[in-house]
Amino acid sequence: MIIHQETFLAFDTAFEQGRVVIFSRDGTILSECALDDKMSHSTSLCGAIERCLQAAPPLCAVMVGLGPGSFIGLRIALATALGYSFGRSLPLMGFSSHLALAHSTTEHQKLAVVTKASGNLVYTSTFLRNKLHIKPLTECAVLDKNETLAHLDHSFKSGRTKSDYLIISDVDLGGRALNVRGPTAEGVVDACLEKIALGIIDESTHIKPDYRKGPNVSIPKNSPICGQLLPSA
Repeated sequence: MIIHQETFLAFDTAFEQGRVVIFSRDGTILSECALDDKMSHSTSLCGAIERCLQAAPPLCAVMVGLGPGSFIGLRIALATALGYSFGRSLPLMGFSSHLALAHSTTEHQKLAVVTKASGNLVYTSTFLRNKLHIKPLTECAVLDKNETLAHLDHSFKSGRTKSDYLIISDVDLGGRALNVRGPTAEGVVDACLEKIALGIIDESTHIKPDYRKGPNVSIPKNSPICGQLLPSA
């Protein structure tokens, strides 16, 4: 008799390149698919999921990237996740899309993730890698793209010395960043495992995309921070 480990379906369409992954509790990737065209996530996601599920063992949960990222991409992913969760009577859990990007590289202890927001604004998160995990250093913030590098240099500064760190980004930061179009399959799995380690808890009745907006306060034009990101009500 073949005994399967707990198996999970995870997907993320927060960025230009989406990702669908089937993986087991020990982190083994059973199948995966990249969604290369951002404009077709709404029509290609379900087909990619079905292809990945063809030879998969029974699932124990569905996991979805909650952003921050593309407004439309987050809605597509969450609506699809709710459908699969309800249709198969499975728990639904969310994970951070920025954490999945941070896990998509094995380089550097200090990491910054910078992704497109609207106009000239970007979403920016910072992380610290230890032996087994990547933990957030700061809350995700909305920054002006042109002031992001100065903000990050200041955030990672140790005393009078600028600390070495890696930027993972889907925007052009003048050669300072490792440019990506979306998370790797391994990045998605590792972000999910961080969440699974806290317990498999069904979030389907209250799960929300990580939409971000600046507070309703006046920000000086010379401020490097355009607004601290807050989940929408």
